[in-house]
Amino acid sequence: MGGHRVRVVAKTLFPFMKFIPDSSAPGTTVTPKDSLDVRMLNTVAGILNFTYEMRMATDDQWGTQEDGRWTGMVGTLAEDRADLSMMLFWSYARKRVIDFTRIYTSEPFIMITHKPRPKPQHLALVRPFSPWLWMSIGVTTMAAGFVLWALQSAWRSVYPHPSPHMDLTTALLHTWGAILEDPIPHLPSNLTGQLVVGWWWVFCLLITATYRSSLIAHLSVPTTSPPIDYIEQLLDLPGATWGIEPGYGLGWDWFKLNLNPRVQEMFKVLRVMNLDEQMKEVLAGRHAFFTWKYYIKTIIASSYTNRRGYTPIHVSRQEFIPGSTGWGVRKGLPFLDPIDRIHDSLAEAGLIDYWLEELFETAMRRTRTQETDGGARRGGLVLSLNHLQGAFYLLFLGYLAAALVLAAERVAAALLTHTPTPTHTHAYTHTAKNIQ
Repeated sequence: MGGHRVRVVAKTLFPFMKFIPDSSAPGTTVTPKDSLDVRMLNTVAGILNFTYEMRMATDDQWGTQEDGRWTGMVGTLAEDRADLSMMLFWSYARKRVIDFTRIYTSEPFIMITHKPRPKPQHLALVRPFSPWLWMSIGVTTMAAGFVLWALQSAWRSVYPHPSPHMDLTTALLHTWGAILEDPIPHLPSNLTGQLVVGWWWVFCLLITATYRSSLIAHLSVPTTSPPIDYIEQLLDLPGATWGIEPGYGLGWDWFKLNLNPRVQEMFKVLRVMNLDEQMKEVLAGRHAFFTWKYYIKTIIASSYTNRRGYTPIHVSRQEFIPGSTGWGVRKGLPFLDPIDRIHDSLAEAGLIDYWLEELFETAMRRTRTQETDGGARRGGLVLSLNHLQGAFYLLFLGYLAAALVLAAERVAAALLTHTPTPTHTHAYTHTAKNIQ
């Protein structure tokens, strides 16, 4: 190409594209920085022997159609104000006004949310079993006490025995005591009662062993809600919000032109904010940020991951757009075919994947001076008041119940007991003195 100067338009999206604007003016020239498209562009320019001048779009957008006119980089190419664009997502509507190079990688459109927070620890004592299991244990315990009382009563009616009769209240207290690991003080004297008590102990042993092991697991690793991977989960979350960066590209079009009624409703309340504001909302919880997978993973790795590799950010499994990437070119560009051949060679040689991985690892190794969370400490896990708050709540609740029962007993005793009047006491004193 004899050193021909190519007009290039770009928008930053690391690790694919990165640059520093030379000024704050619209459509300013930029200074490219190390990124995938810059490496590829330098390789293509070296082989085809051309130079380039890189600029931003005047509105710094990817490009969407408004009132029949294209904005952003797509509009810049369609109006012949640039020859070539850096990474741009393929779409049928865009292909009608510009051409594309062959797809060289993909950048899926996903959403990120805050990882589920641990459930409240004051319920840790009851969380090892499901509500239905707790109900079943309670009913079974009451039934076991009733069976023990009924069998003992039936046995005594046939074979009278001088030992004290076991009433229903005592039988129920015995079965409840056994499941609370308090053994029955006096075994029944007959074989029938002993069998009932023996098998009940076996049942209690299995239940308590299962509960104890599950409780230790819940105290050590607090349970969390399932992460948000799909739009249905997000819409079912009370008070949830969602947003996108103001690039107005293919992600914006996905919301705007989507035929799904639920996505159309989401578009009406879609919050358009910059990256820092989106991440602040995500960290606060109940907010989903719709963005591009490898772009946001690089940011998460460099800015929202601690030295132990923990991050509070969850990347969804669902990918809403495959994000097929190529370079946009103006219609009639004469050197499109040579660019395609070079892109194919880079992809077949594995250089594109290698460069992406290298750029990602570089971001991962950036120095992080502060950790973003407490993280898991080395050594044994220390159970704190946060883990055991349920036990203290239960203890205080028991003390409160005992205090209320005591107060009720005192009031009942005062009402039932006849207290001598002061007159009677005075007469009794004088009578005693006369006797003396």
